[in-house]
Amino acid sequence: MDELQEFLQELQAEINARRLTPTPDDTYPYPEVVFTEIAAGLMYEHDLTGEPEILNFCGRLGNAPVQISGYSRDEEGTRLDLYITRYLPEDAIQKISETDINNMTKQYQRFLQGSVSGKLLSRIPDVEDAWNLANIIHYGYHEFEQIRIFVLTNALSAGGPSRHRTFADKLLNLEVVDLRRLCRMSREGRTAEPVNVDFKALCGAPLPCISCSGEDSGYQCLLTSFSGDMLYQLYAQYDARLLEANVRSFLSATGKVNKGIRDTLKNAPGMFMAYNNGIVIIAGECGLCRMDSGQGLLYLKDFQIVNGGQTTASIFFARRKEKELSLDRVHIATKIIVPRHGQDTARDDLIADISRFANSQNTVKVSDLSANNKYHVDLEKVAGTVYIPDGSGRWFYERASGSYRTMLALQKGAAQQRAVKAAIPSSRRLTKTDVAKFLNTWGQMPHTVSLGTQKNFTAFMTALAEKESREGYTAPTVQTWKEIVALAILCKQLSTAVRKQFSAFQANITTYTIASFARDYGHRMNLMKIWNSQRLSGPLMAQLLIRAGEVKKVLEASSRGRMISEWAKKEDCWNAVRKATFSSLCVDVPELQQ
Repeated sequence: MDELQEFLQELQAEINARRLTPTPDDTYPYPEVVFTEIAAGLMYEHDLTGEPEILNFCGRLGNAPVQISGYSRDEEGTRLDLYITRYLPEDAIQKISETDINNMTKQYQRFLQGSVSGKLLSRIPDVEDAWNLANIIHYGYHEFEQIRIFVLTNALSAGGPSRHRTFADKLLNLEVVDLRRLCRMSREGRTAEPVNVDFKALCGAPLPCISCSGEDSGYQCLLTSFSGDMLYQLYAQYDARLLEANVRSFLSATGKVNKGIRDTLKNAPGMFMAYNNGIVIIAGECGLCRMDSGQGLLYLKDFQIVNGGQTTASIFFARRKEKELSLDRVHIATKIIVPRHGQDTARDDLIADISRFANSQNTVKVSDLSANNKYHVDLEKVAGTVYIPDGSGRWFYERASGSYRTMLALQKGAAQQRAVKAAIPSSRRLTKTDVAKFLNTWGQMPHTVSLGTQKNFTAFMTALAEKESREGYTAPTVQTWKEIVALAILCKQLSTAVRKQFSAFQANITTYTIASFARDYGHRMNLMKIWNSQRLSGPLMAQLLIRAGEVKKVLEASSRGRMISEWAKKEDCWNAVRKATFSSLCVDVPELQQ
């Protein structure tokens, strides 16, 4: 409980730091919204959900309350994740009851009902983000193959496995992400309790297997095959927990790869092993026994599928959609890796390498595979040497996911850890995707930034590679890092102010405002003044907010009824903003050179 209490204190401190309110009595942005951002961000970092869109909608449908806190949707439009938040401001650990969770589920169900029926579309202003989500559900509901509900809370729940519900012919998967689970994600890099599989219980007997690794190797390798029914049962019991180490998400049966899997299951089940690459599992421990036919596998502890997540999910959803589909003749080639060293860092490196090299069926996150790029390695080295003007604090560049937490964990004793947190708070942590967003925004590519974290990062890395092929590699310098931090301050502080002033499409307004300001005044901007003061001046913020209001009007007018969040992804949108006329400076801005 001491660890949870400490994590809760860290969480509350991070919420206060992220809010960056201009005055002590200003309560915006709301703590609930910031908590949702943190929790959904951790889930996204661990591939438990897609890139989150944060909302703060509380309304009514008839006389009943309706709430939704955010959502995520995959690119194929076949999976929808909904978040509903219960945030408690108390410093002491609180508990959330099953009754509270049930009441919350009723609120998201009302949101679904109102969205599917279209009733909410007439009750929510069409400039609200919640209207955007209701519109997506109303017109795309029949395309969703999977809907997952995440209850996010900083309280403790009674626990238990995920629950399944049905709604309008859809299977809904409900999971509670509580304080304990968030703590594990933050500190251990895992999203749930380890999955332990007892094959004797699952199959009625040990699973025949062969060993094919030498004693001097750093891992034990077992080869076997899983039946289609086994894999179906495992996914039905553990669902996404099986795939938490897998960098892929299920891309739906409409993708070419998964459609091929589905067709093979239906038309040639006996050929599945011949046609499919199989799955790769990594485990913390295995139990072996002797069988008449050779060697048998009794159990696997800390079981994770690191390659073949799409095969697993495709089999499950194909069978779920077509109950008559038989999996008796389906067998999947299975490779099991058990590291001998048992060290988490080595295990994580092995997972990353397997995920990268095992196959190329669909694209993994570019940001997950770019940690060792020379630019990022050099930027991390530079960042570690630069202190902010007060001489004691630093900004942290998180080149590899989780390295900020690792740095804190390496400190000796609570006092030293507190001192490091004070010098490098989490609010001064920048990830690779953060840097790509800030640089592409200042580089006048707001339409690319609006595509989302991974697509923007891909564009950033592509441009970096193209520049290197033309001009040769240029290592980032101290000046480079200081300017990046200045842009981070610019984007973060404007984002906070925009969230206070506008109720929807804040991210689009922020990136377009800064991009248009860079177009007009970038040649005069002295980013070192922002670095030196570690904040924006009042005149600059005032001018940016005037520009933000004008940008919002241009986005609305040029969208011509289209959803702004979708319109903002088009280069035509940026062309419309570039051609618009904006107010000239009405005050002297210290950051602008004359």
